[in-house]
Amino acid sequence: MPLLWVGCVAQRQVQMEYLAPPQVEMQQGAQVVVQADARKGVECALEREFAAALKRSSQSADAKKTGDAAVRLVVDAVSIRCRINGKKEAVTQLGENELNTLHENRLKRAFAVPVYAELSARVSLLHGPKLLWSRTHTVTVPGAAYTRIGVQAPCRLFVKDMLPYIAPHPQTYTVHFKLAGAPPELEQAVHACKRKDWATALEHARLAHRKCPQAAEPVYLIGLLARHYGDYPASTALFKKAYALQPDPRYLTAQEENPELYRTEFKAHSQ
Repeated sequence: MPLLWVGCVAQRQVQMEYLAPPQVEMQQGAQVVVQADARKGVECALEREFAAALKRSSQSADAKKTGDAAVRLVVDAVSIRCRINGKKEAVTQLGENELNTLHENRLKRAFAVPVYAELSARVSLLHGPKLLWSRTHTVTVPGAAYTRIGVQAPCRLFVKDMLPYIAPHPQTYTVHFKLAGAPPELEQAVHACKRKDWATALEHARLAHRKCPQAAEPVYLIGLLARHYGDYPASTALFKKAYALQPDPRYLTAQEENPELYRTEFKAHSQ
């Protein structure tokens, strides 16, 4: 991130994270299973991507163990098209090999111009016979000149777009730190936050606080890191301490945000 100047005070922007619940309302503790009906082609690739993504988010479940309690994720109406020079060439329900060899001679002549894979599918969530949610989505993935586009890249992008609807997911927000006159350890902590190295950031922020106990900015950062680790009582106390050291509105705003962020993360963890 570049340095921003406000008056004579250097500021650094950092992206922090919190866990947000899925956008689709499901009962508390609901687990999602992928209804894997496809045996080949793009539909099967999409099902595999969804299953892997849900497993990483701890939102997946064993269909045999959960039985009727599971929420089923169904993928259908799948089609993939090859777009060359802005024109669509239908390639519905073809697998990767078929997609790669489609109209080989004509594609060889067109490889020097942009080629795109356009993937469309409908994703539905069902609890028993009840439809909870359904959405049709389309993604377009460009391919480099003189290359063939497979199905994995469009499937990964499709699942990435859909995951916030069906599973807890990280959300980012921006915070600003004033570094003018701060100890070097604070800047090191900020750099660690930018790398998402939260443990190192906390270590450096504590060193900065020990070095300058009357400086509010290290206390503010320690409060943000306590929030990141889910310790909201400690986070609120640290924001109050930072505001007592220096009445900066950022510290007051952070304190006021904590109750809503706590409720949001609690809801996400309860899914």
